[in-house]
Amino acid sequence: MKARKEDNTGRNVFVPHDAAASFRAGFLDENACRAWILGTIHGRGPVRCPECRGEMEGKALQRFWEGRRVCCRWCGKFFTALTGSFLAGCHMTYSEVLLLAVFLHFGISSREIAGILRISPETVRLWDIKFRALGKMRAIPKDGE
Repeated sequence: MKARKEDNTGRNVFVPHDAAASFRAGFLDENACRAWILGTIHGRGPVRCPECRGEMEGKALQRFWEGRRVCCRWCGKFFTALTGSFLAGCHMTYSEVLLLAVFLHFGISSREIAGILRISPETVRLWDIKFRALGKMRAIPKDGE
């Protein structure tokens, strides 16, 4: 897996090129897609609550990596692995997100992608805009670099 890249806010992101470069037949498996996306977004460092920054451990940490809802034992906030990420509020499965990114990378038309993923062409267009913006943000150096 390639090194994680951050946008200029310090958040970790991926763009269609990253998804296409890592895409393999095993990525059609939902668990493999989830592992790749969450690993890309969060890396290997400690997982922390987005509210109080308390470190997750035990069952909460396991639930986090399974993509399930977690309750912080320190502050009581409920969150998931996508909370605060560019994928927060996304109503697609992990495999659908990855396929969308790969299809966009290879220039497949919005109508074709929409038909395959059973989403609207407008949703595809908006994700294309979002991924392009993330790619541009990632290219901007952060303060101090």
